[in-house]
Amino acid sequence: MFENIIGQKQVVSSLSRSIMENTLPHALLFHGPAFTGKLSAALELSRILTCKTGTGKWTCDCDACQKQRLLSHPDLLLLGLRNFEVEIQASFNSFLRTRSQSSRFLFIRSVRKVLKRFDPVLWEGENEKARKFQPLIESIEENLLLFLKEHLTPEGDSVKGPFNEIFNNCMKLISGTKSENIPVNQIRRAVYWAHLSSGTSIKTIIIEDADKMFSSSANSLLKILEEPPSKIFIVLLTTRRGAILKTLQSRLRPYLFRNRSVEEDRMVLNKIFKEDPADYQSLTGYFLAWRDVNVDVLRNLTRKFLENVLNEEAQMNIFKEMKELFNTNVIKDTFTAFFRELYNEFRLLLPGIGDGKIDLNHIEEWVRYIKNAMSDLELLNISPKSILEKLYLKMRQVIWSQ
Repeated sequence: MFENIIGQKQVVSSLSRSIMENTLPHALLFHGPAFTGKLSAALELSRILTCKTGTGKWTCDCDACQKQRLLSHPDLLLLGLRNFEVEIQASFNSFLRTRSQSSRFLFIRSVRKVLKRFDPVLWEGENEKARKFQPLIESIEENLLLFLKEHLTPEGDSVKGPFNEIFNNCMKLISGTKSENIPVNQIRRAVYWAHLSSGTSIKTIIIEDADKMFSSSANSLLKILEEPPSKIFIVLLTTRRGAILKTLQSRLRPYLFRNRSVEEDRMVLNKIFKEDPADYQSLTGYFLAWRDVNVDVLRNLTRKFLENVLNEEAQMNIFKEMKELFNTNVIKDTFTAFFRELYNEFRLLLPGIGDGKIDLNHIEEWVRYIKNAMSDLELLNISPKSILEKLYLKMRQVIWSQ
């Protein structure tokens, strides 16, 4: 079980034991930083639960496992929109370079993660939107047939045309939803679907970015979490556990996905994306590079930012150096990565605690301010520059107002 999950041994061990002992809870919360394998583990859990042989091996060729690997199983629902652009591009690039079966699956799954968000179950009753999406979905599925051929090894650039159509139509689908939040209607439909009998089959609902549910959505979900049907498993995914309603958290068993080690990140780059790990410092760096964000520049600016915070005489000139970050087209991703780098810098400061300048209380306050800044970035219509300036002043105040 979970052979394809790299790292996260504690989570994998706990899930495997619960499955074998038939004690797996029906409501789970996978939480932790981005790029730690939460969605991969949730999808793998869904496959294992529906495996007809009961072994749950990744290589199982039963009908259910084959459909789950291709994300075409009818008893799997995926909710919650996120940015799929880089994953689709990166997985296709891997396929284009290697033409391997694993890269083929990786690309198909990256596209199906989008299509699953447009399952008719989730859009029932919204006929106008459904009619708008249907031609795009049909075009994507038609072009995917080329990649679904069992022994596909096309030469040259013959797959670039179909890929471009798939990619462009996926982007149109995503942009057509006009919301980063999870609508209450989709939660209600998923809950209704969960109660419908499907014989002996087990159903799985996976909700990504669960912290982005409206309160009405969370309250609708709460009803099924209180008494989930016996053949339903619900998995919520989030990078911000604290943003999940307490009433929801109390009904979910949490599983913490920690940042992978450097070696594990390299294994993901090598085994999954067929990249030379020496070219990237981490998975974060790999995905940011696809967005033309230089991680070395980002890290250098992070250090300068913190040096300015710790320098009583410093002015706000650091923001002139950060001008290029404010102008990027992927500003949320860039600043989320910036905040992560700040956390990393805090760890480097810990050995110096006790020198009179900073102490653990300072670090705790800084962490709280950064979490608030990340929430503002996600939820409020405030310019990232304003958020960062506010963070800078608050962090300085912690040190220099005493």
